[in-house]
Amino acid sequence: MSDRDDDQTRLAFGRVEEPLHVERFAAAVRTRTREEWCAALEPLGACFAPVLSLDEAPGHVHAQARDAWVPFDRGPVPAPAPRFSRTPSRIGAPAVDPGVDSRDALAAWGVGEDRVAALVASGAVGVDD
Repeated sequence: MSDRDDDQTRLAFGRVEEPLHVERFAAAVRTRTREEWCAALEPLGACFAPVLSLDEAPGHVHAQARDAWVPFDRGPVPAPAPRFSRTPSRIGAPAVDPGVDSRDALAAWGVGEDRVAALVASGAVGVDD
């Protein structure tokens, strides 16, 4: 992102140029690893956050400072939101395995059996029959 004087690479604001903006930004991001970006930006107090895996997220300093994850039956889960000062939130029921109740949930939301069957057949909805 250094050829600012080159008319071919000068970016204008507008939808036509959006793919160029996206590609130039992506190219700049690819110049460093996630850890290198963190090392460069954290001391500046920049407003950013790394993309973390579900295993990494509960241990991140920001998540810990905000009690963003709570222990639960299968491991840490995101804390309920929003949080109210006089009405404490809680997690109601343990999580079920993916697909265990897909058909029942869709039916409860008014999705017809034919549509559910089509979603399952296409792979858009997983089921544990």
